[in-house]
Amino acid sequence: MGKNIRETILLLVLFVFTILILKLTSIHDKTDTNQIQIPSSCNILVRIDVQSLSKKIVLSELYSYRAPDLIRNLFEMNNLEHDDDDVYNQFVNQLDDFSSPLEVLSLHINDQNLLFLRGESSFKSKTPLLFSSKNNFLYLQVYGANLPREVILNAINDIKTFNLEKTNLSDIEIYENANNLKLKAYVNTSSDKIDLHLIQQKNESHSMIGLEPSGLHFQAPASFIEYLIGPNNIHQISLNYFGFNFNDNSNWYPNTDILFTFRDSIERESLEKSAKLLYNTRQVKILEDEGKEKLMIDDMAYSINDIPPNKIFLSTNERKPRLATDSSNSLVLSGNASQIFQINTNSWQGFLANEILSGIGLINEIKSMFSKFEPIRTIQLKNESIITFEINKKHSIYAYIFSILSKV
Repeated sequence: MGKNIRETILLLVLFVFTILILKLTSIHDKTDTNQIQIPSSCNILVRIDVQSLSKKIVLSELYSYRAPDLIRNLFEMNNLEHDDDDVYNQFVNQLDDFSSPLEVLSLHINDQNLLFLRGESSFKSKTPLLFSSKNNFLYLQVYGANLPREVILNAINDIKTFNLEKTNLSDIEIYENANNLKLKAYVNTSSDKIDLHLIQQKNESHSMIGLEPSGLHFQAPASFIEYLIGPNNIHQISLNYFGFNFNDNSNWYPNTDILFTFRDSIERESLEKSAKLLYNTRQVKILEDEGKEKLMIDDMAYSINDIPPNKIFLSTNERKPRLATDSSNSLVLSGNASQIFQINTNSWQGFLANEILSGIGLINEIKSMFSKFEPIRTIQLKNESIITFEINKKHSIYAYIFSILSKV
Protein backbone atom coordinates (compact mmCIF):
# COMPACT_ATOMS: atom_id res chain seq x y z
CA MET A 1 0.00 0.00 0.00
CA GLY A 2 2.85 2.34 0.81
CA LYS A 3 4.44 1.77 -2.58
CA ASN A 4 1.21 2.80 -4.29
CA ILE A 5 1.60 6.34 -2.97
CA ARG A 6 5.42 6.58 -2.92
CA GLU A 7 5.41 8.56 -6.14
CA THR A 8 2.85 11.02 -4.76
CA ILE A 9 4.78 11.58 -1.53
CA LEU A 10 8.02 12.12 -3.40
CA LEU A 11 6.23 14.47 -5.76
CA LEU A 12 5.97 16.99 -2.94
CA VAL A 13 9.76 17.46 -3.07
CA LEU A 14 9.27 19.35 -6.33
CA PHE A 15 6.99 21.79 -4.56
CA VAL A 16 8.69 22.28 -1.17
CA PHE A 17 10.38 25.49 -2.40
CA THR A 18 6.90 27.00 -2.68
CA ILE A 19 6.59 27.26 1.09
CA LEU A 20 9.16 30.04 0.89
CA ILE A 21 6.51 32.35 -0.60
CA LEU A 22 4.25 32.12 2.42
CA LYS A 23 5.09 35.55 3.78
CA LEU A 24 3.30 37.13 0.82
CA THR A 25 0.22 38.36 2.65
CA SER A 26 -3.13 38.22 0.96
CA ILE A 27 -6.91 38.20 1.08
CA HIS A 28 -8.68 35.40 -0.79
CA ASP A 29 -12.35 34.84 -1.53
CA LYS A 30 -13.65 31.71 0.14
CA THR A 31 -15.14 28.99 -1.99
CA ASP A 32 -15.47 26.33 0.69
CA THR A 33 -14.80 26.13 4.43
CA ASN A 34 -13.93 23.10 6.52
CA GLN A 35 -12.40 22.72 9.95
CA ILE A 36 -8.97 21.32 10.61
CA GLN A 37 -6.94 20.58 13.73
CA ILE A 38 -3.25 21.47 13.68
CA PRO A 39 -0.64 22.03 16.42
CA SER A 40 -0.76 25.56 17.81
CA SER A 41 2.97 25.85 17.01
CA CYS A 42 2.32 25.27 13.29
CA ASN A 43 3.20 28.29 11.14
CA ILE A 44 3.02 26.66 7.69
CA LEU A 45 0.66 23.99 6.38
CA VAL A 46 0.87 22.36 2.93
CA ARG A 47 -1.96 19.99 1.92
CA ILE A 48 -1.46 17.59 -0.99
CA ASP A 49 -4.56 16.04 -2.53
CA VAL A 50 -3.30 12.50 -3.15
CA GLN A 51 -6.55 11.33 -4.74
CA SER A 52 -6.72 14.23 -7.20
CA LEU A 53 -3.10 13.82 -8.28
CA SER A 54 -3.41 10.05 -8.63
CA LYS A 55 -6.55 10.36 -10.74
CA LYS A 56 -4.93 12.96 -13.02
CA ILE A 57 -1.83 10.84 -13.49
CA VAL A 58 -3.80 7.69 -14.28
CA LEU A 59 -6.15 9.39 -16.74
CA SER A 60 -3.33 11.33 -18.39
CA GLU A 61 -0.70 8.62 -18.69
CA LEU A 62 -2.31 5.18 -18.70
CA TYR A 63 -4.61 6.15 -21.55
CA SER A 64 -1.91 7.75 -23.69
CA TYR A 65 0.89 6.51 -25.95
CA ARG A 66 3.23 7.04 -22.96
CA ALA A 67 1.63 4.20 -20.96
CA PRO A 68 4.47 1.71 -21.67
CA ASP A 69 7.02 4.20 -20.33
CA LEU A 70 4.94 4.80 -17.21
CA ILE A 71 4.55 1.08 -16.56
CA ARG A 72 8.29 0.54 -17.08
CA ASN A 73 9.12 3.32 -14.59
CA LEU A 74 6.64 1.95 -12.05
CA PHE A 75 8.19 -1.49 -12.49
CA GLU A 76 11.65 -0.06 -11.86
CA MET A 77 10.42 1.78 -8.76
CA ASN A 78 8.75 -1.33 -7.34
CA ASN A 79 11.94 -3.32 -7.85
CA LEU A 80 14.13 -0.87 -5.96
CA GLU A 81 15.47 -2.31 -2.74
CA HIS A 82 13.75 -0.76 0.26
CA ASP A 83 14.72 -1.26 3.88
CA ASP A 84 11.59 -2.25 5.82
CA ASP A 85 13.14 -0.70 8.93
CA ASP A 86 13.55 2.66 7.18
CA VAL A 87 11.48 5.28 9.01
CA TYR A 88 10.10 6.62 5.73
CA ASN A 89 8.76 3.18 4.76
CA GLN A 90 7.27 2.77 8.21
CA PHE A 91 5.45 6.07 7.83
CA VAL A 92 3.83 5.30 4.46
CA ASN A 93 2.98 1.73 5.45
CA GLN A 94 1.19 2.77 8.64
CA LEU A 95 -1.14 5.41 7.17
CA ASP A 96 -4.82 4.39 7.52
CA ASP A 97 -6.04 5.56 4.12
CA PHE A 98 -5.24 8.06 1.41
CA SER A 99 -8.60 9.72 0.87
CA SER A 100 -7.45 12.57 3.13
CA PRO A 101 -4.68 14.93 1.99
CA LEU A 102 -1.07 14.25 2.83
CA GLU A 103 0.24 17.24 4.78
CA VAL A 104 3.53 19.03 5.35
CA LEU A 105 3.73 21.11 8.53
CA SER A 106 6.37 23.51 9.78
CA LEU A 107 6.29 23.69 13.59
CA HIS A 108 8.07 26.33 15.66
CA ILE A 109 9.33 24.46 18.74
CA ASN A 110 11.86 25.79 21.25
CA ASP A 111 12.75 28.70 18.89
CA GLN A 112 13.47 26.30 16.03
CA ASN A 113 11.52 25.35 12.89
CA LEU A 114 10.97 21.64 12.34
CA LEU A 115 9.38 20.13 9.22
CA PHE A 116 7.01 17.14 9.36
CA LEU A 117 4.96 14.95 7.05
CA ARG A 118 1.55 14.13 8.50
CA GLY A 119 -1.10 11.58 7.62
CA GLU A 120 -4.08 9.97 9.33
CA SER A 121 -3.12 6.88 11.31
CA SER A 122 -4.11 5.10 14.53
CA PHE A 123 -0.65 3.50 14.69
CA LYS A 124 1.27 4.10 17.92
CA SER A 125 4.94 4.70 17.25
CA LYS A 126 7.99 4.75 19.49
CA THR A 127 10.41 4.93 16.55
CA PRO A 128 12.82 7.89 16.43
CA LEU A 129 11.58 10.66 14.08
CA LEU A 130 8.13 9.01 13.90
CA PHE A 131 5.49 10.41 16.30
CA SER A 132 1.88 9.46 17.03
CA SER A 133 -0.51 12.20 18.14
CA LYS A 134 -3.57 11.80 20.33
CA ASN A 135 -5.90 12.90 17.50
CA ASN A 136 -4.88 9.96 15.26
CA PHE A 137 -2.20 11.55 13.12
CA LEU A 138 1.22 10.12 12.39
CA TYR A 139 4.08 12.64 12.06
CA LEU A 140 7.41 11.99 10.33
CA GLN A 141 10.13 14.55 11.06
CA VAL A 142 12.00 15.27 7.82
CA TYR A 143 13.99 18.37 8.84
CA GLY A 144 15.11 20.16 11.98
CA ALA A 145 16.91 19.71 15.27
CA ASN A 146 16.88 16.43 17.18
CA LEU A 147 14.76 17.62 20.11
CA PRO A 148 13.74 15.37 23.01
CA ARG A 149 10.82 13.13 22.06
CA GLU A 150 8.59 14.43 24.87
CA VAL A 151 9.07 18.01 23.66
CA ILE A 152 7.87 17.11 20.16
CA LEU A 153 4.97 15.00 21.47
CA ASN A 154 3.81 17.89 23.65
CA ALA A 155 3.96 20.22 20.63
CA ILE A 156 1.97 17.98 18.25
CA ASN A 157 -0.66 17.26 20.93
CA ASP A 158 -1.20 20.95 21.74
CA ILE A 159 -3.76 21.50 18.98
CA LYS A 160 -6.09 24.26 17.81
CA THR A 161 -9.08 24.11 15.48
CA PHE A 162 -9.21 26.44 12.46
CA ASN A 163 -11.57 27.14 9.62
CA LEU A 164 -9.90 26.06 6.39
CA GLU A 165 -10.22 28.07 3.18
CA LYS A 166 -10.17 25.91 0.07
CA THR A 167 -9.80 26.47 -3.64
CA ASN A 168 -11.61 24.71 -6.45
CA LEU A 169 -9.78 21.78 -8.03
CA SER A 170 -6.35 22.52 -6.56
CA ASP A 171 -3.84 19.70 -6.12
CA ILE A 172 -1.76 21.42 -3.46
CA GLU A 173 -2.81 24.16 -1.01
CA ILE A 174 -0.40 26.23 1.06
CA TYR A 175 -1.45 28.04 4.24
CA GLU A 176 0.12 30.29 6.84
CA ASN A 177 -0.92 30.39 10.46
CA ALA A 178 -0.74 33.86 12.00
CA ASN A 179 -3.51 33.60 14.60
CA ASN A 180 -5.78 32.40 11.79
CA LEU A 181 -5.18 30.00 8.91
CA LYS A 182 -4.87 31.87 5.62
CA LEU A 183 -4.56 30.43 2.12
CA LYS A 184 -1.36 31.86 0.59
CA ALA A 185 -0.78 29.79 -2.53
CA TYR A 186 -2.05 26.78 -4.42
CA VAL A 187 -0.79 24.52 -7.20
CA ASN A 188 -2.66 22.98 -10.12
CA THR A 189 -1.03 20.38 -12.35
CA SER A 190 -1.67 18.73 -15.69
CA SER A 191 0.46 16.54 -17.93
CA ASP A 192 1.88 19.58 -19.73
CA LYS A 193 2.12 22.29 -17.05
CA ILE A 194 2.26 23.26 -13.39
CA ASP A 195 0.62 26.51 -12.28
CA LEU A 196 1.71 28.04 -8.98
CA HIS A 197 -0.84 30.65 -7.82
CA LEU A 198 0.49 33.23 -5.35
CA ILE A 199 -2.23 35.25 -3.67
CA GLN A 200 -1.44 38.95 -3.33
CA GLN A 201 -2.41 41.48 -0.73
CA LYS A 202 -4.88 44.09 -1.97
CA ASN A 203 -2.98 47.16 -0.79
CA GLU A 204 0.56 46.26 -1.83
CA SER A 205 2.66 48.48 -4.09
CA HIS A 206 2.59 47.72 -7.81
CA SER A 207 5.70 49.53 -9.01
CA MET A 208 9.08 48.02 -8.17
CA ILE A 209 12.39 48.70 -9.91
CA GLY A 210 14.45 45.56 -10.43
CA LEU A 211 16.86 44.05 -12.93
CA GLU A 212 15.79 43.80 -16.54
CA PRO A 213 14.96 40.07 -16.88
CA SER A 214 17.75 38.02 -18.43
CA GLY A 215 18.81 34.40 -18.08
CA LEU A 216 16.75 32.78 -15.34
CA HIS A 217 15.15 35.76 -13.57
CA PHE A 218 13.90 35.84 -9.99
CA GLN A 219 12.45 38.76 -8.06
CA ALA A 220 10.99 38.85 -4.56
CA PRO A 221 9.59 41.53 -2.23
CA ALA A 222 10.42 42.25 1.41
CA SER A 223 7.93 39.77 2.89
CA PHE A 224 9.57 36.87 1.05
CA ILE A 225 13.05 37.95 2.16
CA GLU A 226 11.94 38.27 5.78
CA TYR A 227 10.76 34.68 5.66
CA LEU A 228 14.20 33.56 4.47
CA ILE A 229 16.47 35.59 6.74
CA GLY A 230 14.25 37.27 9.33
CA PRO A 231 13.71 40.99 9.95
CA ASN A 232 16.13 43.09 7.92
CA ASN A 233 16.46 46.34 5.98
CA ILE A 234 16.07 44.83 2.52
CA HIS A 235 12.97 45.85 0.57
CA GLN A 236 13.48 43.73 -2.55
CA ILE A 237 15.88 41.29 -4.24
CA SER A 238 16.12 40.96 -8.00
CA LEU A 239 18.38 38.30 -9.52
CA ASN A 240 19.47 37.06 -12.95
CA TYR A 241 21.18 33.67 -13.16
CA PHE A 242 23.24 32.47 -16.13
CA GLY A 243 24.47 29.00 -15.13
CA PHE A 244 27.85 28.01 -13.67
CA ASN A 245 31.32 29.43 -14.31
CA PHE A 246 34.79 28.33 -13.16
CA ASN A 247 37.33 30.58 -11.44
CA ASP A 248 41.13 30.42 -11.69
CA ASN A 249 41.25 27.78 -8.95
CA SER A 250 38.89 25.47 -10.89
CA ASN A 251 36.08 26.08 -8.42
CA TRP A 252 32.68 26.54 -9.97
CA TYR A 253 30.32 29.26 -8.89
CA PRO A 254 26.89 30.60 -9.97
CA ASN A 255 27.16 33.28 -12.66
CA THR A 256 24.70 35.82 -11.30
CA ASP A 257 23.70 39.48 -11.07
CA ILE A 258 21.88 40.54 -7.89
CA LEU A 259 20.18 43.85 -7.09
CA PHE A 260 19.49 44.59 -3.40
CA THR A 261 16.99 47.37 -2.75
CA PHE A 262 17.06 48.66 0.84
CA ARG A 263 14.20 50.33 2.67
CA ASP A 264 16.04 53.63 3.05
CA SER A 265 19.72 54.27 2.26
CA ILE A 266 22.47 51.91 1.11
CA GLU A 267 23.76 49.78 3.99
CA ARG A 268 26.99 47.77 3.76
CA GLU A 269 26.45 46.11 7.15
CA SER A 270 22.98 44.92 6.18
CA LEU A 271 24.36 43.60 2.87
CA GLU A 272 27.02 41.50 4.63
CA LYS A 273 24.54 40.19 7.18
CA SER A 274 22.00 39.26 4.52
CA ALA A 275 24.65 37.57 2.35
CA LYS A 276 25.74 35.42 5.31
CA LEU A 277 22.19 34.28 5.92
CA LEU A 278 21.24 33.78 2.26
CA TYR A 279 24.39 31.76 1.47
CA ASN A 280 24.50 30.06 4.90
CA THR A 281 28.14 30.95 5.50
CA ARG A 282 30.24 33.10 7.80
CA GLN A 283 32.89 33.71 5.13
CA VAL A 284 31.57 37.08 3.90
CA LYS A 285 33.63 40.26 3.69
CA ILE A 286 34.00 43.39 1.57
CA LEU A 287 37.47 43.99 0.07
CA GLU A 288 38.98 46.78 -2.04
CA ASP A 289 40.89 45.69 -5.15
CA GLU A 290 42.47 48.25 -7.49
CA GLY A 291 40.14 50.97 -6.25
CA LYS A 292 37.04 48.77 -6.68
CA GLU A 293 35.00 47.11 -3.97
CA LYS A 294 34.29 43.38 -4.07
CA LEU A 295 32.00 41.30 -1.92
CA MET A 296 33.66 37.96 -1.14
CA ILE A 297 31.30 35.07 -0.29
CA ASP A 298 33.57 32.11 0.45
CA ASP A 299 35.63 32.00 -2.80
CA MET A 300 33.04 33.82 -4.94
CA ALA A 301 33.81 37.45 -5.82
CA TYR A 302 31.02 39.92 -6.64
CA SER A 303 31.78 43.38 -7.98
CA ILE A 304 29.87 46.10 -6.08
CA ASN A 305 28.10 48.99 -7.77
CA ASP A 306 26.15 51.51 -5.68
CA ILE A 307 22.96 52.95 -7.20
CA PRO A 308 21.81 55.84 -5.02
CA PRO A 309 19.79 56.31 -2.99
CA ASN A 310 19.04 52.74 -1.83
CA LYS A 311 20.33 50.04 -4.22
CA ILE A 312 23.45 47.86 -4.44
CA PHE A 313 24.18 45.89 -7.61
CA LEU A 314 26.41 42.79 -7.42
CA SER A 315 27.82 40.88 -10.39
CA THR A 316 30.15 37.90 -10.66
CA ASN A 317 31.25 39.00 -14.16
CA GLU A 318 31.38 42.77 -13.56
CA ARG A 319 28.37 43.42 -15.79
CA LYS A 320 26.68 46.81 -15.67
CA PRO A 321 23.21 47.04 -14.11
CA ARG A 322 20.24 47.25 -16.47
CA LEU A 323 17.12 48.22 -14.55
CA ALA A 324 13.43 47.89 -15.38
CA THR A 325 10.15 48.67 -13.63
CA ASP A 326 8.03 45.64 -12.82
CA SER A 327 4.27 45.97 -12.50
CA SER A 328 4.07 43.66 -9.50
CA ASN A 329 5.40 43.51 -5.97
CA SER A 330 4.91 39.76 -5.89
CA LEU A 331 7.32 36.91 -6.39
CA VAL A 332 8.35 36.70 -10.06
CA LEU A 333 10.12 33.85 -11.87
CA SER A 334 10.85 33.80 -15.60
CA GLY A 335 13.31 32.44 -18.14
CA ASN A 336 14.75 29.13 -19.25
CA ALA A 337 14.81 26.38 -16.60
CA SER A 338 17.57 24.51 -18.45
CA GLN A 339 20.02 27.22 -17.36
CA ILE A 340 19.99 25.75 -13.84
CA PHE A 341 22.51 23.13 -15.00
CA GLN A 342 24.22 25.19 -17.71
CA ILE A 343 28.05 25.22 -17.52
CA ASN A 344 29.56 28.23 -19.28
CA THR A 345 32.97 26.98 -20.38
CA ASN A 346 34.57 24.76 -22.99
CA SER A 347 37.54 24.04 -20.71
CA TRP A 348 38.48 20.64 -19.34
CA GLN A 349 36.82 21.62 -16.04
CA GLY A 350 33.50 22.24 -17.80
CA PHE A 351 33.81 19.03 -19.81
CA LEU A 352 34.54 17.02 -16.65
CA ALA A 353 31.66 18.67 -14.75
CA ASN A 354 29.24 17.88 -17.58
CA GLU A 355 30.42 14.26 -17.66
CA ILE A 356 29.97 13.91 -13.90
CA LEU A 357 26.44 15.37 -14.01
CA SER A 358 25.49 13.21 -17.00
CA GLY A 359 26.69 10.13 -15.13
CA ILE A 360 24.26 10.69 -12.27
CA GLY A 361 20.96 9.18 -13.41
CA LEU A 362 18.75 11.36 -11.23
CA ILE A 363 20.48 14.63 -12.21
CA ASN A 364 20.59 13.67 -15.88
CA GLU A 365 16.85 12.94 -15.88
CA ILE A 366 16.07 16.31 -14.24
CA LYS A 367 18.30 18.06 -16.81
CA SER A 368 16.44 16.28 -19.58
CA MET A 369 13.08 17.40 -18.19
CA PHE A 370 14.20 21.02 -17.79
CA SER A 371 15.47 21.05 -21.37
CA LYS A 372 11.93 20.30 -22.56
CA PHE A 373 10.32 23.16 -20.60
CA GLU A 374 9.07 26.27 -22.34
CA PRO A 375 10.35 29.54 -20.80
CA ILE A 376 8.93 29.97 -17.30
CA ARG A 377 6.52 32.90 -17.11
CA THR A 378 4.73 34.90 -14.42
CA ILE A 379 1.47 36.73 -15.09
CA GLN A 380 -0.83 38.87 -12.95
CA LEU A 381 -4.53 38.01 -12.81
CA LYS A 382 -6.85 39.87 -10.42
CA ASN A 383 -5.36 39.31 -6.96
CA GLU A 384 -3.05 36.47 -8.01
CA SER A 385 0.41 36.11 -9.42
CA ILE A 386 0.61 32.89 -11.47
CA ILE A 387 3.95 31.20 -12.22
CA THR A 388 3.64 28.64 -15.04
CA PHE A 389 6.03 25.76 -15.73
CA GLU A 390 5.00 24.33 -19.11
CA ILE A 391 6.57 21.43 -20.97
CA ASN A 392 6.70 20.82 -24.71
CA LYS A 393 3.44 19.20 -25.84
CA LYS A 394 5.26 16.09 -27.03
CA HIS A 395 6.29 15.33 -23.46
CA SER A 396 4.60 14.87 -20.07
CA ILE A 397 5.54 16.30 -16.69
CA TYR A 398 3.97 13.27 -15.00
CA ALA A 399 6.01 10.86 -17.15
CA TYR A 400 9.22 12.72 -16.30
CA ILE A 401 8.38 12.75 -12.60
CA PHE A 402 7.91 8.99 -12.58
CA SER A 403 11.13 8.55 -14.54
CA ILE A 404 12.98 10.76 -12.04
CA LEU A 405 11.53 8.84 -9.10
CA SER A 406 12.62 5.56 -10.65
CA LYS A 407 16.22 6.86 -10.39
CA VAL A 408 15.96 7.77 -6.70
